Amino acid sequence: MNLEKSVLFLIILFFVGCKSEIATSEQIVEDVVKEQQTVNAEQIVSNNKLETIKQYIPESYKILYDFDENPHLVTGDFNGDKIKDFAITITSCLEEDCNSLDNEMNIHVVIFEGDGSKFIEKTRSGNLSDFYSDHYHSLSIEKNVIILESGATRYMKSLKIRYEDKHDNYMLIGSDEMTSGNYEMMEGTAGTISTNYLTGIRLINYNKYDEEKGSIVLPEKKLKVSKNLKPLSEISNTNCNDL
Repeated sequence: MNLEKSVLFLIILFFVGCKSEIATSEQIVEDVVKEQQTVNAEQIVSNNKLETIKQYIPESYKILYDFDENPHLVTGDFNGDKIKDFAITITSCLEEDCNSLDNEMNIHVVIFEGDGSKFIEKTRSGNLSDFYSDHYHSLSIEKNVIILESGATRYMKSLKIRYEDKHDNYMLIGSDEMTSGNYEMMEGTAGTISTNYLTGIRLINYNKYDEEKGSIVLPEKKLKVSKNLKPLSEISNTNCNDL
């Protein structure tokens, strides 16, 4: 019995030890913020070290967090040179809670390219406080396209940014917009708008409510837009809602 108890004790101790090594993403961020570390660029990105990334953030700014307390931070080889890069959204709101955003603050999306030992700021957006003024907002990446998204329950908009060799810069290549709600259904403006600036095509798909037929899918509209790509640096409050 003593041997069995000893074995059982060791098994319990093993699992307790393993569990103690498992940390949530929130704990990792908290630990990193507490520890002042100096590591190379590869470690900063691959380990998601927010504290060391902070050295690239201008004074009086901090990383913006989304509603679920995830940092606006994406990584990848954006420009195809096989060296990791990263993009962040920074805000001049230094309060604990920046989810109730107002238009008086400055918010920028900043892209840094790595050279193997450090990061260099390649470009940044203009002030996007209007774009990020809604409750839900995020920064994500899909197939090397950096996606800026913001919205609320009945409205969402995303801007798609990608590195383009031709311009040696990060350009707006597309946007998506979704609108829903009773008023929009009555007006026939509930639906989606998808724009591809590479092809110069904008597709509009709306629904409309009819008292007799219910929800009606309206014919798709196909419009031509300019194929002159706009760099991230030219996207700001003055034009973000029109893109």
